Amino acid sequence: MANTTVPYREGILSGSGNVEKATPSDLVAKVGYGGAASAYAARQHEETGWRHAPGRRSKWLELAAKEDGPRIMRDVAERARGRLG
Repeated sequence: MANTTVPYREGILSGSGNVEKATPSDLVAKVGYGGAASAYAARQHEETGWRHAPGRRSKWLELAAKEDGPRIMRDVAERARGRLG
């Protein structure tokens, strides 16, 4: 969901999104943007006064997590139940 609202001009941010999946030994999944352009990503994310193309916004990752949180939590619970039996 975040990739549909990430600020877009040349694709630097949308192309930098990454997901680190949880593993059995590390039950933490990580989502982020920026990579080598992390300073740029952080600034784009935090500058709420900047203009963006229609449908694009600052705080794209934070807001996507809040908006999609209930579905994410259902998916996590479902997978946990499947693993625990």
